Amino acid sequence: MLHRLRRFDFERKLALLLSILAVISGIATYFMISTAPPYGRSVQTVVLLLQVDVILLLLLGVIIGRRLVMLVLEHRQGRAGSKLHGRLVALFAVVAVAPAIIVSVFSVLFLSSGLETWFGDRIRVALETSMNVAEAYLEEHKENIRADALAMAADLNREAPYLLGDPVRLQQFVAGQAAVRSLTEAIVFDRLGNVLARTGLSFGLEMEYLPPGALTRAESGEVVTVTSSADDRVRALVQLFGFGDAYLFVGRFVDAEVLGFMQRTQSVVREYQQLSTERRGIQITSAILFGLV
Repeated sequence: MLHRLRRFDFERKLALLLSILAVISGIATYFMISTAPPYGRSVQTVVLLLQVDVILLLLLGVIIGRRLVMLVLEHRQGRAGSKLHGRLVALFAVVAVAPAIIVSVFSVLFLSSGLETWFGDRIRVALETSMNVAEAYLEEHKENIRADALAMAADLNREAPYLLGDPVRLQQFVAGQAAVRSLTEAIVFDRLGNVLARTGLSFGLEMEYLPPGALTRAESGEVVTVTSSADDRVRALVQLFGFGDAYLFVGRFVDAEVLGFMQRTQSVVREYQQLSTERRGIQITSAILFGLV
C-alpha cells in the first residue's frame, strides 16, 4: 500500500512537472509564431517547439491512462480506499489535463493567427502587385511588337508590286525593315509553309508552333501575338494582303529573368489562391486534431 502511494505521488509530481513544461512550451510556441510572420523568425524552431508540445501531451496522456486503468482494476477487485483513490485520480487527471487543454487552445489560436497573417491583405496585395507588374511588362512588349508588325506589314503591302517578282529585293527589304524596328527575327511565308523571305536569325521561326486558328485570326485582320514559356521571345503574326495568302511573322527577345519571374509568380499566386479557399477547412481540421490530442 505504501509502495503504491509513493508511486502515485511520484506520478502526480511527474504529471505536474509535465503540465508546467507543456504550458511553458505552448506559450513559447505562441510567442515564437506571433513575433514575425510567417511563424516567427525560424521555422525550424517553431517545428521543434510543436514537436515538444505533442511529446509532452502524449506523456501526460500515458500517465493519465495508466492511472485510469489501475483505478478500474482496483475498483473491480474491491480494494479498500478505491473510492478515495478514485477521487485522487480524478483530481490528478484534472490537474494534468488542464495544461493540455490550454496548450491545445493556444495551438488553435496561433495556427489561426498564422493563417490570418499568411492570407492577410498585405500578402495578397504584394502578390497581386508583383503579378500585375510582370504582366504589364509582357503586355507592353506585346503592344510594341503588335505595332511594329502592323507598320512593317503596311510597308510590305505598299511595296508589294515591286517585291513580288524579285525574291532578292524582298529578302533585302525584310532584313532592312527588321533591323530598323529592332526585330530579332522576321519571316514571310505563304499558307503552305513556303518561305518567301526571312532574316538571318529567324531559322527556327518557321518551325515555331502557331496556336490553333492563328492563321484564320490573322486573315480576319487581327494581329496575333504569341508567347511561349519555352523561350524568351514575344512574336506577332499578321497577314500581308498585298501578297495574296502570305503572312508576316516577327519576333523580339524579352528579358528572360522577367519572364521566369512572371511564371514563378503565377505559380505562387495559383497556390496561394488554392490555399486561401481551403483555409477554413485547414483551421477546422487543425482544431479537431488538437482536440483529439
